[in-house]
Amino acid sequence: MSDRARRSPRVLSPAEEELLRWVVQHSAAEPKPYLEQIPKLRVVGYCGCGCPTVDLALASTARSEAIGYPIAEADGHSPEGVYVGVIVFANDGVLSMLEVYSVTGEGGPYTLPRPEALTAAPPTTWPRPVAEL
Repeated sequence: MSDRARRSPRVLSPAEEELLRWVVQHSAAEPKPYLEQIPKLRVVGYCGCGCPTVDLALASTARSEAIGYPIAEADGHSPEGVYVGVIVFANDGVLSMLEVYSVTGEGGPYTLPRPEALTAAPPTTWPRPVAEL
């Protein structure tokens, strides 16, 4: 993600919200506090490589420059058939990025995978606090 670009804040698209909610619900060790953040999130940046990765921030906070730590993961296929990984990151307990990347490094544009095309990784406990809203 060396080509990160800033963007005027916008609400999550329905597909971004659905994917984020599904991955957090099915892979995060403590999903509830993160799920409560989703309606308050804004997209504040994106990856310049063409993948559908987005940087996130709560509507009431500034964008953090730090990516944070992974809290949930899944893998599967995009609608175009690209094998993708999905990682949800949090920084200081606040969701900070929805990363969607080609596992095989395939080029070309691809879109967000549908939840039914994914397999969630088992929950992992991360030693980080979840932000209270």
